[in-house]
Amino acid sequence: MTRVCFIGCFAASLLATPAVAQVQLSATLQVDRTQLQTGEVVRLVARGQVDGASMDDFQLPDFDGFVVRSRSVQRPVQIQFGYGNQRMVQSSTTVHTYLLEAQRPGSFTLGPLTIKGGGQEAQSNTVQVQVGGAAVVGAAPAVAASAPADPDGDGYEYNDRAFLRTVVSDTEPYVGQKTEVQVLLYIAERGGDISLVQDVEAEGFWIEDLHTPGSRPPVRRQRIRGRSFQVHEIRRLALYPLRAGELTVGAAQVSIGPSRGLASLFGGGGGGPAFQPAGVPVTVTSRALPEPAPSPVIIGEGTLTASLDRTQVRTGDAITVSAVAAGSGRLSELRLTLTAQTGLRILEPQVTDGPDGRSRTFEWIVVAEAPGTYELEGLRFHTFDPVSARYTAVNAPALRFEAAGNAQTPTPVQPSTPSPSAERERPAELSLEGLRGSSELRREHRALSSTLPFWGGAAAPPLLFLLLVFGRRLREREPSAAAQSRSQRKQRLQAALSAKQAGDARTFYAALDAALLEALDAPLGERSAGMTKNELRDALKACAMADADVDALLAEREANDFARFSSAGAGANEMDAALERTRALLSKVDKLEARP
Repeated sequence: MTRVCFIGCFAASLLATPAVAQVQLSATLQVDRTQLQTGEVVRLVARGQVDGASMDDFQLPDFDGFVVRSRSVQRPVQIQFGYGNQRMVQSSTTVHTYLLEAQRPGSFTLGPLTIKGGGQEAQSNTVQVQVGGAAVVGAAPAVAASAPADPDGDGYEYNDRAFLRTVVSDTEPYVGQKTEVQVLLYIAERGGDISLVQDVEAEGFWIEDLHTPGSRPPVRRQRIRGRSFQVHEIRRLALYPLRAGELTVGAAQVSIGPSRGLASLFGGGGGGPAFQPAGVPVTVTSRALPEPAPSPVIIGEGTLTASLDRTQVRTGDAITVSAVAAGSGRLSELRLTLTAQTGLRILEPQVTDGPDGRSRTFEWIVVAEAPGTYELEGLRFHTFDPVSARYTAVNAPALRFEAAGNAQTPTPVQPSTPSPSAERERPAELSLEGLRGSSELRREHRALSSTLPFWGGAAAPPLLFLLLVFGRRLREREPSAAAQSRSQRKQRLQAALSAKQAGDARTFYAALDAALLEALDAPLGERSAGMTKNELRDALKACAMADADVDALLAEREANDFARFSSAGAGANEMDAALERTRALLSKVDKLEARP
């Protein structure tokens, strides 16, 4: 069984593990060869795994006698399960891959690797590498010599059978500038199943998937070194550097199953183990924006428009201010602010991202609390041109509106005027004439049907009935935000079930991930789809979500993203398990407190 089935099998083994699991650590070092010449490159893989706890430390050995030409870090699996009142069972795996260039001859011992977790420590084996030849200084890496002449660029090692190529559109972007990454599989022979074993790791980048769900890029042919290859696009990503310095786009790895041609029907062909070519990491040098850098700023071109829903209001009424930012930069992090001024109350804006990610709409509710003529300004951001290295301000024109009328004040109470009947009943003067020792007083009797309480009580039941019916209709026509979220979530889960029945793993896991993100929007108070992993973790903790639940939710999102591009989660059992975990997480999200 290949590593593509690792997530499903490993999750099943964890579920079958007793609740009181012992902490187990393992660490290994592997090299692709033990004898080489100075100037040549050896690939070293350092792997550490902790079962039953999280990995606390990963200490790499010194590489004396070698120069690190590239490095990639992968964390293929970080899974947590909780059931009943039993404690969590966790597994953490970390893999570091290095290309080391030998600098001087001699016998070198690499290792050991040391890892720590659950209060325990483990060390790996050591490997002995023999280096011959004479000492060299500044030699080019041997990887360049093994790369094919066409196509050009870095990120591949040629193989007659198949190899992976990682193409980075810009290896020296600015912080926040978009650079596209393609992972291409060159395969000479017609193979069987092709599945992604290890996805691209890009620590230090904001990552966006550019593949359209449910679509497959066309396969083309290309001749390299006189040999014809089929070229498959495995991944297409947009990377945005989050910090300046050297960043690594990690190597991907695929598994190519044995050929299942016509000969396999007669017992011939189709045998042998799967071939698993791996790519080569590519280094990207991110540049900081020139100082002084304005804020907010996007890389690329941009436009900004603004409008009012009306230009005249009564004092105390509200208007809606709309602004639309569009451009080629990353707009998901753009924030616009209206300048505050006396007499206006400006509420927090509602932000909506366009479906293509190239626009962002802001809507403010502005209340005029005093009469006067107002100008709304301050809507601006800056763009940065990477070619000319210059900033440009993008401003929206000032918006003017008028609030008329005095602020609403309580209506004064007018003194009551005596009625004519009261005037007739008032005695003209006080007189004791006709005073008797006993009296017989007669009060004015009014019919009950002529009193206001009678008609109020008679009208109350039908009015209450009408209000109940009208309120129910309003609730049915305008559902609450929570009801809308639950309805959308139900649709997502139904779409996942339909995709499961159709055997479409990509659409199935994409629907599960969308259901989780839409459920998080309500307690977080903003769109969770635009958050980084660390931002989402902090936001969930601010909503009083337990650490174990936060880790489980983030791990489920990573597993969904992995399974969308791998055959590991395509089985019915794996899909059923993912669906149950997602429903359990949605139940916990519904109980979250709103973020303060």
